[in-house]
Amino acid sequence: MDVIPYIIIVSLTIGLLCTYVLSRNERQEFMERETYKTLSIISFLFNMTGSILCMFMLSQ
Repeated sequence: MDVIPYIIIVSLTIGLLCTYVLSRNERQEFMERETYKTLSIISFLFNMTGSILCMFMLSQ
């Protein structure tokens, strides 16, 4: 249980960084389409993991 807050912080930080890179790419296209798709999946997974763990911690 002591590890979960660190997992939440790391997960949401990675998700936030991926989201930032994706938003920068929308202004100037510097990534290939496959890289963009992969990064958006990674961003989604890390953001969802962090959010679900955060809700789990708040419910206890």
